[in-house]
Amino acid sequence: MTYEQDDTLSDSKYILKNNNIIKFTGEKSIGIQVFAPGSPSRVEVSNTNNSSITLGGIESYGMKWSSRVADNSTMDNSGTLKISGDAGAKLLPNGTAQIRDSLSSGIAVIEDSSSGSGSSAIRAYNGKVTNNGVINVSGGKGNTGMVLVVNAADDITNTSNGTINVNSAAGRQNIAMRVDKGSVPTDAPGTPKAINGGNIYLDGDSSIGIVGTNADVKNTGNIETTTSKTIINGIGMATRGGVLENSGTINLKGSGVSSNIGVYMVKGTSNPSGTFIIGTDYKTFMLYLSKLTINQDVDLNNTTDAYNHLEIANSSITNAANKTMTGIQPNDVAMAQENNKSLYARNKVTLANEGNINLSGTTSTGIYAKFGELHNRATGVITIANKSTAMYGIGDSLLENAGKITVGTNSIAMYSEGSTTQAMKNNGTIELPQTDSVAMSYKPDSTLSSGTVLENAGNIQLTGDKNTAIYAAGTPAYTAKNSGTITLTNSATINNPNVGLYATNKVATLENTGI
Repeated sequence: MTYEQDDTLSDSKYILKNNNIIKFTGEKSIGIQVFAPGSPSRVEVSNTNNSSITLGGIESYGMKWSSRVADNSTMDNSGTLKISGDAGAKLLPNGTAQIRDSLSSGIAVIEDSSSGSGSSAIRAYNGKVTNNGVINVSGGKGNTGMVLVVNAADDITNTSNGTINVNSAAGRQNIAMRVDKGSVPTDAPGTPKAINGGNIYLDGDSSIGIVGTNADVKNTGNIETTTSKTIINGIGMATRGGVLENSGTINLKGSGVSSNIGVYMVKGTSNPSGTFIIGTDYKTFMLYLSKLTINQDVDLNNTTDAYNHLEIANSSITNAANKTMTGIQPNDVAMAQENNKSLYARNKVTLANEGNINLSGTTSTGIYAKFGELHNRATGVITIANKSTAMYGIGDSLLENAGKITVGTNSIAMYSEGSTTQAMKNNGTIELPQTDSVAMSYKPDSTLSSGTVLENAGNIQLTGDKNTAIYAAGTPAYTAKNSGTITLTNSATINNPNVGLYATNKVATLENTGI
């Protein structure tokens, strides 16, 4: 439907219905479109039962509102929509092929400033744009089953009767449902939402169930791997800067070489709720520039533990008070994150233990960060076994202990390497009851800022043999200071003494103003 002349009648209704077959293979094709900027009337757009719309070209749409319609309008698919446009690849100067976006969609409501803004802006409203049939998405890159881009609290819905099947090739990220918050002003600005109450089936490589950008995503239905198939690098739900709700089921079955993710959240995501995710070879959440609080006990060696199904990058993690992270195998790591120093501030990666970390396997690590902040809070307790490190910071990380750390043989409570501006400080208690261990070990970069102070202001207890409270290494000048208490008990032999302050750095200053 296109605009011919003004329609000012309040009860006008236009019906655009496909009862048979529509098929286009060329680019920029549309099965059913409403484009009447001067006439925002009531419109009913439908692809009915046993009917089909097939589009094989790029930037094509099965059904689309391209201008404002009345708020009692509807657009529904109860038949079958097939989207498979493929834009191919572009050869880059270095000889590699870059896959082009194809960006076709089964059902679309996308803002367009040329169609008007404010009360003339394109809208989807609530519960008006629905899929009650089948949408098949394949081919190309960035093709979608349903897409909504508006600056309003509108939605698109895959209903309980709806099914969206998505297949992707490696790196092509076809999507069942996509929602973005637009920039064109509307008469009711807000956050749009994509809702799945039906079934979304994913297979191939890099397929995505629901994705939002500054928009909300909600799943009350099922997001699963296509029956008898597996998926690689699949994502059930993803959002950047919106609210994520899942009270349905996400079940992604991998191939054994997959990195599947149930829910992917990045900076600005809030209120992830109700996640019920099953399957194999998957990650339930991927967090990027996010904050995670661990509010339940964690078994690092249990493959079904929720924490072990998280993919976390450049984010902050807190183990909450009274919660325990336990590991009994060698090489266990309770928390670990690396930060991009050239892009983000140090505190974008803040790892904090307010509860308990118990690692009884050898060569384990309690908390590790690169260019981050590591904190064992006043309520925090870290206990590690032999040849392990409780707090391990590199790349100019900040380390502070206000709680309690106990280590085994050949272990280190606090270790810092490569610092250019940061030292580390103990305000809590560190216990070394075994042998050949170090409470605080510091090896800064040669460019370390002048005036840096490595300090124990708390309590370090050396009750074993050949232990060292403060170990000063590296080459730059700095001060290693004890202003707290270091307790040295008698060693078994005179040849294996405990040592309060020890330096291999010839220009480091050792200072004791404590006990």
